[in-house]
Order: sequence, then structure tokens, then C-alpha cells
Amino acid sequence: MLFILFEYYRGLGLERIFCEMIKLYCAEHNLVFILGCTDVEQTYFIEQLVKDGIDPSPRIITADISIHDRKELYLQGGIFFVTAR
Repeated sequence: MLFILFEYYRGLGLERIFCEMIKLYCAEHNLVFILGCTDVEQTYFIEQLVKDGIDPSPRIITADISIHDRKELYLQGGIFFVTAR
């Protein structure tokens, strides 16, 4: 399993490039964490990735998800938007 960490920075106008980078690493056996996105940005990226046929679709991980549930999700691999909320 390959572990990838992306941190998104606002204001650079790189949304399309960022989306393409995520797609490069989105294989099921990879674990991709994306940090630093607002709710609006998360929605935008998820919509773009789903529109482009990414499967499984990206998931949002919040503090409300238990450690056990997180472990199960992470073992499945995929793309995760991680928030502090």
C-alpha cells in the first residue's frame, strides 16, 4: 500500500492540477489523505473526481468517525478528505 499526503493551499489557482494529481494516486491499494480544504473545496473536488469516474468515490473523515471505523476505511484504501471538525 502506498501512502500519499496532499495539502491544499488556497489562492494559487491550481484546482485542476490538484485534481489531476489526486487522480494519479487514487488506486484502491493506495491511501490518499487530503488536508487543508474548506467544505466548498471538498465538495468541488469530490464532484470533479466522481464526474471523472473515480471509484471508490472520495470520503470525508471527521472527528465524529470512531477510530475503529477509520481503521476499517483506511484498510480499504482510497481518497480521504480529513478535517479537524
